[in-house]
Amino acid sequence: MADRHAWAAYIEIAATNFPTRPDELPDPKQFLINVIRAKGKKKMHADMLPRGSGHVGPLYNDVLCRFIQSTWSANRASRFSPSLMRAINALHRI
Repeated sequence: MADRHAWAAYIEIAATNFPTRPDELPDPKQFLINVIRAKGKKKMHADMLPRGSGHVGPLYNDVLCRFIQSTWSANRASRFSPSLMRAINALHRI
């Protein structure tokens, strides 16, 4: 969610629904599920929602993986995620 404008465009839910400081969320996955439940209108959204006792829907990971592979920018995301910035900096030191 730290690459919030790209994520919002990809998932077709307005960026205003996603926080500018996702690292501060106590449960980012649950937050995302709640936004999709409240704002999602497409079949993709329904397929990301949990069914039964599951924590995520059957396409949750597929949608995230496709977004990461096609659109996500670690550089953009790191500007809004201090933890990601620390991880990237640590990798550069290796």
